[in-house]
Amino acid sequence: MSMTSSTVFAHGSDQGGGDHHARVGELAYFEGKLETSGQERGPYEVQFHAIRLEDKAEIMSMKSSSPDGSYKFAMQFFDGAEHEVTISLVDPATKSILAEKKVTVEVEGFHPPFAVKVKTMVFLLSVIAFGMVVGVSVTRWGKTNRKWKGEYPDVA
Repeated sequence: MSMTSSTVFAHGSDQGGGDHHARVGELAYFEGKLETSGQERGPYEVQFHAIRLEDKAEIMSMKSSSPDGSYKFAMQFFDGAEHEVTISLVDPATKSILAEKKVTVEVEGFHPPFAVKVKTMVFLLSVIAFGMVVGVSVTRWGKTNRKWKGEYPDVA
């Protein structure tokens, strides 16, 4: 058996405790302690896995070491889907899982501000316009270059 406690909260928010919410693009902090009831002594290996529940895709997987089973890490979510974060306490010698905590995190997606949308649209349109100008210039340069070599592409 194991005892677990954890806290999840989004950066800059007043949420904490058992509230498992995050917002796209903001750090979500996970901290707590996994304790074992057995005779195992640290140091332990703490494994973190984040899975998007929408399509069961693994978003993040990492390992850390802990002398007493405590952990603290932060991550960002990049879409508004619900995620499941699994935190496992592993004995490094036997690779057996001593304790595990699963947290379901609801991620709030939001639309970017209007100014960001306008800047992005202007940037994308300027890239397309630049590409078109370069394409037309290369085509004209190629035709001019062939005429200088004595080729006449317009004559059959």
